[in-house]
Amino acid sequence: MEKNPYTFWEWVQSRMDELDIPSFRRLEIRAGVSNGLISGRKNDMKLPTVDMAIGLCRALRVTWVELWSHAGVIPRRPDDEYPYRDLYFEALENLWDMTPDWKKRDLVVGLRAFIEDRGIYDTEREVELAEGDGAP
Repeated sequence: MEKNPYTFWEWVQSRMDELDIPSFRRLEIRAGVSNGLISGRKNDMKLPTVDMAIGLCRALRVTWVELWSHAGVIPRRPDDEYPYRDLYFEALENLWDMTPDWKKRDLVVGLRAFIEDRGIYDTEREVELAEGDGAP
């Protein structure tokens, strides 16, 4: 999937027009980010940071998925059936690629805690099986 900052910022501009947001300064105020931060990223043709994206979602009244799909970070879902595993796996890969190296360990720890809290995956049971203490 190709990330294209130019088309992303065109989309942001069209969304601003739909919502009658006259300038990037006004968008920055609505998004709750520092003066010049969004316009600076736009002028440098860079995609928004994760923190900036949270504010952009609020200001542009779009979902997180919609914003990142326009940025090319996660794939757009076609009308026909798309394999769910591939969609989510690609989104995770893109999140991993966007994460700075010093923050990747925190991302893994956070995902593991999330998975354990939801009861999706029993890591303690997997450790028992790996050590040979339990039968599958």
